Amino acid sequence: MRILAIHAGIHDASTAAFDDYDLVAAVSEERLTRQKGYGQSVPWLGIDEVLRIAGWSRNDVDAIALTRGFHPTYHLRVPLWRELRYAVERARGTGRDYRDLAILSRRFGTADTLKIFHSERFLRDNAFRPETKIHFANHHEAHALAALFYTDWDDALVYTSDGIGDNVSYSMRSLKSGKLDCHWGDDRWLTKTVSEAGLASGPDHFPGHGPDQGLAMRLRSTVLLALAERHGAMPLATSNKTVLGLGGALPGDMAGRFNPLRDAYASTVLDLARWRNRERPRIGLGPQGPLIPEGLLETGTIAGGGNGLPPLAELDAILKGLIEHDKSVEQLAADGYARDTVRHIEDLLHRGEALRRQAAPGVKLTALNFGRDRRYPMTHAYRSG
Repeated sequence: MRILAIHAGIHDASTAAFDDYDLVAAVSEERLTRQKGYGQSVPWLGIDEVLRIAGWSRNDVDAIALTRGFHPTYHLRVPLWRELRYAVERARGTGRDYRDLAILSRRFGTADTLKIFHSERFLRDNAFRPETKIHFANHHEAHALAALFYTDWDDALVYTSDGIGDNVSYSMRSLKSGKLDCHWGDDRWLTKTVSEAGLASGPDHFPGHGPDQGLAMRLRSTVLLALAERHGAMPLATSNKTVLGLGGALPGDMAGRFNPLRDAYASTVLDLARWRNRERPRIGLGPQGPLIPEGLLETGTIAGGGNGLPPLAELDAILKGLIEHDKSVEQLAADGYARDTVRHIEDLLHRGEALRRQAAPGVKLTALNFGRDRRYPMTHAYRSG
């Protein structure tokens, strides 16, 4: 069987060709685009190159193995109204041309990515045979098998650790009696709200940390501050006002002497990041074009919806009411927000005062910032609702 393997990842997009289990060719897209770490799109040049090396045409390919990476919006199987919206955005140049299938799989609650991927259109548009089989490989399983396949072990514990892939940061599998079982990190976790703890991943969700959660991140923070001091640099903290307001800043977010985002809500940070991807300030640093991967914006920022928290826009609106307008739970409930949700957020806001006292200073952007403008006792039982 002639297999074409395609990785359209957030970075290091690549392609490989296999004849059964024999690797025929493999190419990283950055070698052809001359852009280091190239990603966030299908490696079209790499596909042509590995087929050329293998001496195959697209018509010769029997199966295509894909990772849940960034694919064009016109290859998504979505309702007609959404497809029309994508088409209009593409025509205007205002929308995103590529979407992350792992994020969409979780959003639509399905681990069967073929339900949201228009395989027939993909095959037709790219001149593959219509009967060519398409399979979506699990991110961490691909890492695990690459390490395990070329060993001669009969029994093994296979552990992978990565920043993020198919909704998790690590996986654990065991090989015994010729059978590979997954104990954490396969497609069953693709649609779940995952909270990973331990040295491998550091804290993942907030508020509240387990007894050992974040230990590795605390150690990295200490090393970062020591290195910055040695080189006379000022490390910048990255926690925003939403994180600080909920008392959920991670140790890595706190590792800094100055915090330019301290008084900016998470929704504002998202808007700034997306603006920077579209524009480059005249006096700004960095390259033209998108600088911050959209996948990181969708997965690396507080998105709400967990731990009893509402979506981000509603979360920030409630925090603004509590902090800048000094509203009570009852007043915000009268504004239309769920009373229990507002009470929960107010409780987190008051309990986070001690953490905010430890945070690095930053720029004042709003009417009332933490510290100088708004100070509460670190321990108190007062609640408005």
